[in-house]
Amino acid sequence: MAHILRLSIFFILGFFVSVVSAEIKIVLTAALVDGHYEFRKNQYIESFNRLKMYGYKNFYIVESIKKAPTFLEDYTNNVFYSQANDPIVPPGLNEARTLLDALYYFGFDDEDIIIKLTGRHQFISDIFLKQVENNPEINLFVKKRGGDAIYTIAFAMRCKYLKKMLEGLDYNLMLAPFFYDLETVINLFVKDKKWNGILYVDTLGVKANVFGSTTAPEMDNIYFF
Repeated sequence: MAHILRLSIFFILGFFVSVVSAEIKIVLTAALVDGHYEFRKNQYIESFNRLKMYGYKNFYIVESIKKAPTFLEDYTNNVFYSQANDPIVPPGLNEARTLLDALYYFGFDDEDIIIKLTGRHQFISDIFLKQVENNPEINLFVKKRGGDAIYTIAFAMRCKYLKKMLEGLDYNLMLAPFFYDLETVINLFVKDKKWNGILYVDTLGVKANVFGSTTAPEMDNIYFF
């Protein structure tokens, strides 16, 4: 009995040591499309500068369209050019594929917490970043969206679960005539797995020009999440 108790304590301590020693990695997804290139470029630069202002200088970028080099190397040494973009599939599906590529390319530890941000949007507060920092035992940090979905503009997840989720996405469901968006598909995964260690946050502290940045940059469609 004492032997079993010692083993249990050993595994529990090992778990908490691995979680506490895990690092936070910020990964920004990027798609440098030719349309309104300079406008989008400025959005990315603003996002990078915001992160640096909050003290996060060693972030990671995965770019899905352009080939190296681009201006991205001016802001971090951690840039991966995935080339996984498929113009005929929904943007959310492309983002999922390139993000999975990046997780393996950068070789993150399975216990690391990955903060994913759609790169052309900006943190205007570090409230979400601090929540992740201050809760190392949590596996998933998300904000619920109206209806049966979660926001994927920014979320945080332990790396081993993020890889498992992205590898298990139902791509056929996302490509169906009335396809589910990435926010809905990920929420289905989260509900199905009956997560332990999930924190639903009230705000992400993110500003986004949701529609104007691709088609009409002169139109302000600013939203705060």
